[in-house]
Amino acid sequence: MELKIIEAFNQMDPLIYKIISKALANRLKTTLPLCISQNQSAFVLGHMIHENILIAHELMHYLQSLKNGPNKGFVIKLDMSKAYDRVEWNFLEDVMKSLGFVEA
Repeated sequence: MELKIIEAFNQMDPLIYKIISKALANRLKTTLPLCISQNQSAFVLGHMIHENILIAHELMHYLQSLKNGPNKGFVIKLDMSKAYDRVEWNFLEDVMKSLGFVEA
């Protein structure tokens, strides 16, 4: 019998791949909630992704009702796509140094 060396998951037999994936998912089920921020709402068990749309809609409705009152509000929409490609590295380095981080 010849042994195959598997270098990636996608080279496995589909059934074995599915079994290993399910085992990993079940193991991570107990650990991931400890690692995921409370602010994270997408792809979390018990959270629906459409809840974010409803929250945004309710927030806009609330801010619209404040428009004529004494308390004002505002909304900023940020495009976070490729956010890490737009980091000002010099600024980040200066902040880290001021917080006591040293260069490696």
